[in-house]
Amino acid sequence: MIWRDKFRKYDPNDPNNKNAIENKLNGEGVLVGVLDSGFNNPFMGDDIRTKFGGHAAIMKTGRVTFTGTHGISVSEMIAGNKDRHNNGVAPRTRLLLADISIGNASGVSPSLDIYNALWHNGARIFNQSFGVTKMVTGFSKDLFIDNTRFFKKTNANYYAHQFNHGLLDFYRDKVKQDGLFIWAAGNERNDPNPSLEPGLPHFEPDLKKGWISVVAVAARHQNGLGNFNWNNLKPYSQAGVAKDWSITAVGDYRFDIHDLETARKVTMIQSGSSFSAPAVTGTAALVKQKYPWMTNEQIKMTILSTATDIGAEGVDDVFGWGLLDVEKATKGPARFDKRLTDEKDVVLNVDNNNANYYGYNYNPYQFENDISGDVGLVKKGNGHLILSGNSTFTGKTELQQGSLAIYGKHYYSPMVIKENSSLYTRDTDFRHAIENHGYYYNNGRTSVNNYRATPMAKLITSNDAKLVVNGEADLNGSKVALYSKEYVTNNGVLSMPLVAQAIKGVPIIEPHGMYSVVGNLEDNALHVELKRENVLSYLKSNVKFVDVMRENAAEAMEKTMVAIDNQLPTYRSLLSAPITKVLAELQQGKLNDKNEESTFDKLSGQIYASAQALTFQNAEAVNKDLSNRLDTLGTSADPTLASGAWASAIYANGKLTQPGFGEGKTQTLAGQVGADTMAADDVIVGAAMNYSKANVTFNRYGGNSQAKGVGVSLYSRLNNIYSTPVYLQGRLGFGSVNSDVERELVQETQQQKRKVNHRDKVISAYIESGYNLKQNDFTVTPFMGIAYDNVIRGAFTETNSQLGLTAPKQAYAQTSGLVGLRVARQLRYANGMKTTLQGYVNHQVAFNRQDLSYTAKYTGANNVLNHADFKVKGIGLVKNKTWLGIGSTTEITPNTTWYVNYDLKLENTKGYNNVVSTGIRVKF
Repeated sequence: MIWRDKFRKYDPNDPNNKNAIENKLNGEGVLVGVLDSGFNNPFMGDDIRTKFGGHAAIMKTGRVTFTGTHGISVSEMIAGNKDRHNNGVAPRTRLLLADISIGNASGVSPSLDIYNALWHNGARIFNQSFGVTKMVTGFSKDLFIDNTRFFKKTNANYYAHQFNHGLLDFYRDKVKQDGLFIWAAGNERNDPNPSLEPGLPHFEPDLKKGWISVVAVAARHQNGLGNFNWNNLKPYSQAGVAKDWSITAVGDYRFDIHDLETARKVTMIQSGSSFSAPAVTGTAALVKQKYPWMTNEQIKMTILSTATDIGAEGVDDVFGWGLLDVEKATKGPARFDKRLTDEKDVVLNVDNNNANYYGYNYNPYQFENDISGDVGLVKKGNGHLILSGNSTFTGKTELQQGSLAIYGKHYYSPMVIKENSSLYTRDTDFRHAIENHGYYYNNGRTSVNNYRATPMAKLITSNDAKLVVNGEADLNGSKVALYSKEYVTNNGVLSMPLVAQAIKGVPIIEPHGMYSVVGNLEDNALHVELKRENVLSYLKSNVKFVDVMRENAAEAMEKTMVAIDNQLPTYRSLLSAPITKVLAELQQGKLNDKNEESTFDKLSGQIYASAQALTFQNAEAVNKDLSNRLDTLGTSADPTLASGAWASAIYANGKLTQPGFGEGKTQTLAGQVGADTMAADDVIVGAAMNYSKANVTFNRYGGNSQAKGVGVSLYSRLNNIYSTPVYLQGRLGFGSVNSDVERELVQETQQQKRKVNHRDKVISAYIESGYNLKQNDFTVTPFMGIAYDNVIRGAFTETNSQLGLTAPKQAYAQTSGLVGLRVARQLRYANGMKTTLQGYVNHQVAFNRQDLSYTAKYTGANNVLNHADFKVKGIGLVKNKTWLGIGSTTEITPNTTWYVNYDLKLENTKGYNNVVSTGIRVKF
């Protein structure tokens, strides 16, 4: 047997060339139906569990055998687990095993019911390692022996009479529905043709699209079994009339199997096309896994066209398309051939595989083989497909949907790019013309005979790429859009992206990304100058909705780019700095995950400013809880107030909002414990500790901040209602907050969430004075107070992203005054206990406006760029706010008091906050 492939060498230890396939390619998610004998053999259960684990299921067929084992070895070739013989081609393929034994495994006979059950359970690929021994050419296509006779005699040799009822109709119907039937060709050494079943398309040509006949090459003599060297192999039944749908595979393999006579595991060599066919079936499962959108006709085309040429050159009568090459088949087809496509163009309906707007793909489908042939390619579907080998097929290529990338050196097919489809090229030599109705992206030096564009077409090219048109370029008022793979400064770069022997028509020249561009046609060439556009100007021109947050992000980006522009003339190495490369990708639009609005939102970093408002909010909640506590002590306690301990729980939720920024929803859970006593006549003093968990989540990719805080407070009240109507009370608090911020960052590869921690300190002070007007059990108290809160936000750095933020610690403070009115009513009970109902309203005005902004740099610019820091804005603190509250304090026992309060804070345009607190105090 002649070996004709100079790139592949035959390996007797890996005859199917499967050991080098990519790791994750294992048939996962593909279901194969296997029709054979021995699956219902009660003695083979352990073998099935060992060889296939949980990915093989035995279908009920009503057939039982106590001697058959053939199907176990056949199935092991498809999907056996890795063992010392390494037979399984696709070890994670799901198998649906159908026992078709008859006569205690003396033969097999499939039925329509069994095939239908396999189909209805999801099988679309079928392995059939059985068949009649007679060659396909030994049967007749004629139903009658002599059609000229009046009384016609039925031809017993008529091919269709050899099949059980309904099977031929099943094959015809299911091939049309994308079924693929893989057959063992037969085991007769001297037969020049396969048996009837694998050769059936000889009589039924429409079956060819879903039919594969597998020829086996095996040891020449029985005493040569175990010698897998190439010169010891010889074919069994040959391809013959089935050569156009035939492939060859080695048929000798070692198997460990349960010996029914000794009841022990034994190693045996089994030989025949029964074991070459499942090697092809396993390959079909791998191809289906890698290219799930392929039709089974295209899977067949891929497997046959990638076979290694052996024997007579080309597709021959002995070996068909050649020897199975599993690895090559998993890299896509090698021919677009009339014999494999029924003389039609190859129509690839590639589904969407996460290509973003600009065509950059995280997991693209790729054909890596060189592709020759005599038919064309039609690309459909929204997905992205890469052809990385040389393409010398001669039919026309038509892109109707999605995108196609051509990275091979040669492309012989004429190219038509339809509307809404995209072509990508890189250093490719086109032997024919490109007709562009859609989008053509050129990256590198590409040559083409002629280029013709419609007015709606667009050519997108990098400034260092060049489209060389050896004939005429008809630009026809189409668009030519420029970008740069490297960072572009505001000084600009010159380029010549298109040259031709003749140019017809004038193009519309525009930027493709964050650039400005000017150009002109001169000497049959397009000359352009590309400059960086001001980021804020770009934002306002290209984003529909522009607000403070997005403007702030654009200003930050602009300041960083200005720093690069200023330093590049002196430090050229800055061009290769990571931050500069990332900004180049941002200029190109590569980092736009969904749209440019979301990109600017993610660049904002407002959460580190806006979330501080929640820290101030929590300090206010503690102030309010202690203020309510002191008021209760001062207005409802008896003159002989004893020492006591208390505990309270606080729940708060609200909203942080300000026009121009993302909105945050807040939630806080807190608790306080404390103790107080009468330190002197009319003087209450106490101390408290608090713990809180607060959370704020911002929309518009703002992120989430979770803060855990602990704090201590000292509080006091001078005078109570029984001594004098005038009182003075206050609180001094110290706290520590541990904040975890998680937000989605714009990164070089893809958008990912990152978590950053910063530790903050809080100092709060509050003093209040009022006058109690008491009439029996009713009290009205006008009051006024001053509040001071100081928050020192810790330093932070967002790592693993050049466009993350780094900022030093920063302090914020606000002092405010308030005036308000409280009312209280005591309800006394017959048992001497009482309940005090309270309500209040107060208005608070800040003496200073605190916007919570901070100074930051991009992480990638830190220690690299000078004068690249910028101000990050966020939701600030309001100047005016109003509090409303109601509460109730009830004596449960003479020494135990329970209370509950609800407080509502209203702010002008920046949201609201609800605070519910409840607690208990016990006198000593």
